[in-house]
Amino acid sequence: MALTHFIKNLEFTHGKHAETSVITTLYGILFWNIIFDDSVVNVFVDRFQSSPLDMQTDLFYQNRKCSIDAKIDLLRNSPIDFICELYRESWNNYIGIECSLVNWSLFESLEEFLSLVRCFTGVQLANLSKYISENYRYCRSGGPDLIVWSTKTNKCQFVEVKGPGDHLSL
Repeated sequence: MALTHFIKNLEFTHGKHAETSVITTLYGILFWNIIFDDSVVNVFVDRFQSSPLDMQTDLFYQNRKCSIDAKIDLLRNSPIDFICELYRESWNNYIGIECSLVNWSLFESLEEFLSLVRCFTGVQLANLSKYISENYRYCRSGGPDLIVWSTKTNKCQFVEVKGPGDHLSL
């Protein structure tokens, strides 16, 4: 109901009711090569893993610090069209491959996904990626219920929906 309201009555053209799944999907697709870096020792025990064993620990960032920081610097200093090309390449290379961070069925197409990406700046994506890289275990749940965005304005909004008698948790 809330999603329909935002699209029919406000300036938004798209939306998803997916809580943190959108955020982790944004991160997972862009950082795929770093997440699945097989030069990190003792984090992959078989080829069917959907994430490295250190994903939910402080070691995830520490084990990949140089690669993550370089990617974050690239994002921070790149125009969104270049970043969209990075997403396009990763999407095309890995679509359908199991990854615990990525919900491939969340978006109807790559173009719909990129229409959301265009609502961010490189600095915003860099800051979000830095936080997730250092704190993934805290990013798996508790996010806002909805994300809505407009392809006309390239703006997005995260929305928490509460019904009667419901309240925000801290």
